[in-house]
Amino acid sequence: MAEFNPTQGDEIDESMMDHARTMAAQIGDPFAVLRAAIEQFTAVPSESLTDVCLSADVIRLRAQIGRLEAIFAEYTLGSHRRGLCGHDAMRSTPAWLAWQTGLARGQVRRAIDTAELAELLPTIGAAWRDGRVSTNAMEAIAAARVPGHDEKLAACEDEFYDLARRGDHKGVRRAAEAFKHLARADGTIPIEPDGFRLSKVLNGRSTISGELSGDAAETVTTAVNAFMDPPSETDDRTPAQRRADALVRICQIALHQGAKGVRAVANVTVTVDWATFTRSSSSSGSGSGLGVMDGQYTGPIDRRDIERLLCDSTISRVIMGPDSKPLDVGRSQRAFTDPQRNAIIARDQGCGWAGCEIPGGWCEVHHHTHWEHGGPTCIENGCLLCPYHHRFLHRHPNWTTTFHNQILRIYRPDGRELAPEPWNTLAA
Repeated sequence: MAEFNPTQGDEIDESMMDHARTMAAQIGDPFAVLRAAIEQFTAVPSESLTDVCLSADVIRLRAQIGRLEAIFAEYTLGSHRRGLCGHDAMRSTPAWLAWQTGLARGQVRRAIDTAELAELLPTIGAAWRDGRVSTNAMEAIAAARVPGHDEKLAACEDEFYDLARRGDHKGVRRAAEAFKHLARADGTIPIEPDGFRLSKVLNGRSTISGELSGDAAETVTTAVNAFMDPPSETDDRTPAQRRADALVRICQIALHQGAKGVRAVANVTVTVDWATFTRSSSSSGSGSGLGVMDGQYTGPIDRRDIERLLCDSTISRVIMGPDSKPLDVGRSQRAFTDPQRNAIIARDQGCGWAGCEIPGGWCEVHHHTHWEHGGPTCIENGCLLCPYHHRFLHRHPNWTTTFHNQILRIYRPDGRELAPEPWNTLAA
């Protein structure tokens, strides 16, 4: 590359950009140009710059990072619309990119939201890509969107653009909040649906945030107040701390009175006709011995889901005679006992699929060697999979797994292991 001094003026930026475009066209890899430009910066430590240069460069550098974030958002939205997460058997684009890049899922969702906003507000979108509008301003405006009011938001583009271009981020946030408030107050559409977020932060703690409609908020408030200790001279907790303790107490009581911390499993009835049963019981071993499978509430179950359900369900057998009357009804048995399931949850913590973060309480126990194929119902043969990946694995037999030392490894149909692309390879 040509010699580049990051402290030079904007006119040098344009010539450098022209040079970069020419170089990219010649070598066919704009990432090579980008890497070379970054290396120019890493070769110049900030300690070697004067105060004037450093104060100017840190702002200019942030603007260029914003431009890259605009490109990343556009690429992320394109990946989302094409469903590229499905190539790695991930349930969503945020889950896939969080696994591949280390970003938080919320960051990926914001990238998708801002890319959609750039399409809705093309003037602001172009300014973001050119570095004249910051990513924070884009995120603030994107947060103002209310379903059914995009046309009204687009009509306010000039006002938002003027605030964002001048760098008045406080003004952008105020305008966005004002628009959102007015849009929600419009009775022509339903109010925004309730939302609830539980996020892990540092030191093993979590934050709770959300929005509730009037009747839902009344229900929650009434419950919290009912279980909240009244203030007293001997209690130095703040109201917020007493509300938190009340919420935990409500959840503890609900778990004790309800599910008792154990996820309910499917109840399945296997109906086998007598001829099939006698064939499967003969010495020849011909026949599968499996006829129709019915869920307790849902009726006949797709054959592709049978193996998945047999992994973690309550099984009953019904043998039908030639006259279609039941000859024998077997004793119900659980594939994995509660102690086995609890032990597997304690070991695996959550879904064993690479990159999946579904917690153990929401997962199903999967027989690595299928129960139907003789796999034992033991801790060493069981691993946790969320319902999505459990269903995916049983419906895609060309995806294979190994389970060695109680570690699940997944392999694509072409034999490549499902794992994030190594950063040292991508960044080189």
